[in-house]
Amino acid sequence: MKPKFIPAVAALIIATLGIVALSARADTVTLKDGSVVHGKILKITDGTIALSTGFAGDLTIKQDQVASFETDEPVFVKTKDNSTVLGKVDQKESGLIVASASGSYATKVEGVKSSWRQGAEDPEVLALRRHWILELSTDIAGKSGNSTGFADAIGAVATLKTPTDALKFYAAANHSVANHQTSEDAYKGGIEYNAFFSPVWSWFVSTELMQDNVKDIALRVSTLGGIGWNAVRSKQEDLQFRAGLSYRYDTYNTVPPTPNYASAGLNLGLVHRVELAPWAVMHNALSYVPSFKDTSNFIFDHDSNLTMPFGGSKVWSMRLGLTNEYTSKPVGEAAKKLDTTYYLRFVYVVE
Repeated sequence: MKPKFIPAVAALIIATLGIVALSARADTVTLKDGSVVHGKILKITDGTIALSTGFAGDLTIKQDQVASFETDEPVFVKTKDNSTVLGKVDQKESGLIVASASGSYATKVEGVKSSWRQGAEDPEVLALRRHWILELSTDIAGKSGNSTGFADAIGAVATLKTPTDALKFYAAANHSVANHQTSEDAYKGGIEYNAFFSPVWSWFVSTELMQDNVKDIALRVSTLGGIGWNAVRSKQEDLQFRAGLSYRYDTYNTVPPTPNYASAGLNLGLVHRVELAPWAVMHNALSYVPSFKDTSNFIFDHDSNLTMPFGGSKVWSMRLGLTNEYTSKPVGEAAKKLDTTYYLRFVYVVE
C-alpha cells in the first residue's frame, strides 16, 4: 500500500509550482527599499505606477520609490523625450531595457513618462480629453443662526473638465422642519466656467440663482467674474486666489414689502484643495462680495470639508464639513447675520 502522505506531498508540489509559474508570468515592481511586488502593471502616469495584484487589489506606487520594474508581455513605454516604444520591459543593473521588434531601447525608471498596455490608450492623451464628472450628494446636517435643528439636503454637480478648463453645473435643495416649523427652505442652482490661460493665471465667470424662504429672499441673482492666481497647482494641492467684479440682484417676500436691491460690487475669494493622505482630501473655499452702492452691505461665505472614501469604495465617499454665511444687512425682523451649517454628506461620483 502506498503511503497516504504521498498524494498530499504531490498536491503541495503542484500547488507550489503553480504559484511559481504565476509569479513568473506576472509583472514585477522592485522598490528602492528592496521590496518586490508581483502583479499586472496597468499604467504609468503622473509619477505613479498603477498595479493590479491578486493579494491586495489595485495598488498605486509612487514612481520615485521604484528602483526597477519588468513586464511579462510587450507594453507601450513613453520616455521623457516623448519617444514611444512597444516592447517587453526587462530590468538590468544599468536600468531598464525595452525589447521591441526593431531593437532594444535603454532607459531608467525616472526616464519613463508614461506607459500603457496594448489595447489601451496613452493616459496622457486620456487626461487631455474632455470628460464629464457627475457628483450626487445627500446630507445629514445641523443648523444654527436663523434657525436651529437638523436639516436634510440633496445636491448634484456635473462638471465637463479638461486639465485646462472646467464647466460646472450645480443645483442643491435644503429643507427641514424643527419644532413643527420650517427651519430650512432654500434652493439654488448655477453655472461656473474656469479656464487656465497660463500655468499661473486663469479667468472665471459664474451665475447663481437662489431662493431662501426662511431669509425672506424670493430671488437672488449673483453674477461673478474675474481673474484667478494659482499659487499652487499640483496633483496633491491646488491653491487659487480670485479677484474680480460682481453683480447682485435681490427681491424679497417680506411683510411689509422690502424694496428690491441691485448693485455691482467686488468679488474676492480663495479656493483650496490639499491631499492630506491617499484617503483624505481637505477642501476650503472663501468668498467676500461687498457692494459698490454700500460697502457695508456684503456677503461672506465659507466652506471647509474633509472627504474620505466610504467603506473602501472608489465611487462613494463621506464628507464632513462646516459652512458659514454672513450677510451684513439681512432683511426681515427675525433675520440674523450669521448662518452656520455643519453637515455629514454622502457623495457618489461617476467619471
